[in-house]
Amino acid sequence: MRKKTAFAVACAQRLWPLLERCAEKSAHGELDKLASALEATWLAVAGEHADLASVPALADEVMPDEDDVGWTREAGYAQNAISSIGYAASTWLTGDPQEATWAALQLYEAADYASQQLQQDIELNSGEAETALREHPVVQEALESIALDLRAVESGLDWQQLRASAQRFGDAWSKRLP
Repeated sequence: MRKKTAFAVACAQRLWPLLERCAEKSAHGELDKLASALEATWLAVAGEHADLASVPALADEVMPDEDDVGWTREAGYAQNAISSIGYAASTWLTGDPQEATWAALQLYEAADYASQQLQQDIELNSGEAETALREHPVVQEALESIALDLRAVESGLDWQQLRASAQRFGDAWSKRLP
């Protein structure tokens, strides 16, 4: 359970800077609660007591909606980051590896969203577009980071090192996204 959750929360950590960016642009009011949820999930991985029972509901509650007034590009990233936090907590709560997979999928989807923003000149409904998006450096970096986290968890990398690696990646990666 600890390894699955460590992988999932590392994915969420990689997305955290994008959520902070959204909060700066749109005054997302629940950033403190989400930071506490992310921290609590890391604490659970570390073997400390953490109450994660309310985190999935919190993620649902604060999720930005595309129909909301004031929707920004950053809100799309926030959706992925918030979802990933919820899935990481659910991984711990249920032990279901599918939850960890969905946490990782949020990282991929944020990268796909960014590549669409960066390649607005391509026709999104074509087979060539799917290939171009999938091969975009932003997407490839996200996929490589997912693989890196999987290897780190499998090798027994200390959770603090995993967290630091995810933070460094997230900070650098988010600065390159539109």
